[in-house]
Amino acid sequence: QFCERTRDGAPADYGAQDHGAGRMFSYAYPEVRQFFVDVHVKMASEFPIDGVMLDYIRFPGDEYVQCANGVNLLGYAEPMVESFKAKTGLDARRIPNNSPEWMHHRADFVTQTIREIREALPKRNGQQMEISACTGGWISKDLRIDFRDWRSWVQQGVVDTLCPMIYKAPEVVWRGTKAIRETLRDQENYTLLSSLAMRGGLNTPEKLREGYEHAMSGGADGICIYRVEPLDEAGLWDAVAGLRDIEPPYPEYDYPPFLHPRDPND
Repeated sequence: QFCERTRDGAPADYGAQDHGAGRMFSYAYPEVRQFFVDVHVKMASEFPIDGVMLDYIRFPGDEYVQCANGVNLLGYAEPMVESFKAKTGLDARRIPNNSPEWMHHRADFVTQTIREIREALPKRNGQQMEISACTGGWISKDLRIDFRDWRSWVQQGVVDTLCPMIYKAPEVVWRGTKAIRETLRDQENYTLLSSLAMRGGLNTPEKLREGYEHAMSGGADGICIYRVEPLDEAGLWDAVAGLRDIEPPYPEYDYPPFLHPRDPND
């Protein structure tokens, strides 16, 4: 009864090669959000960790579920539909799936989940425990496909660090990093750590350095690397250590116009 639903009310099936298959719980249900809260509070209470990383804090995207008009077709669980009707007077099942109001409403429940986790986490030395969250590089795609409104996360102060998992070639890492900085150009209360991924071809010392320099040139505060196993297999730990010796200023990249961020909402 806590499953996410499609527009026609059917339970939302989810299938992904690297994440397993099954049904998705809906962020609209307080019981589901409490489950997420309980898991993180238990970890934070039993282990001496400094913070938590919210990796898959979103709806499954277009690789795994059907989209229409470029917008995810999930998000029609009863509490989400009913709360939207109470707020707007509109029946979500009778308006376009890509209605901006309806799209943001669904994203608000993901944001609310993070807020509730943050408020419940135990303090460390009297301070709130830090929260980092994974994102994409472009706010409009994250909003449309994943209902992942990281712009609001930062504006509302529910996360401390964004980790864009772009998993692409160095120039795309640069684009995504730059686009986030442009989108949040009026915000200073967050840290940006761009992810470098072995699956993005950054599997040699030279490519790893290139990815690092692109990320830092795009405005990252630092990097995170996905994942440990490929670093072990490729023997890249010395190359990782060498990144600490690279000092700014980082190279300035002058790409063709189509590689530059456009409207920060795009």
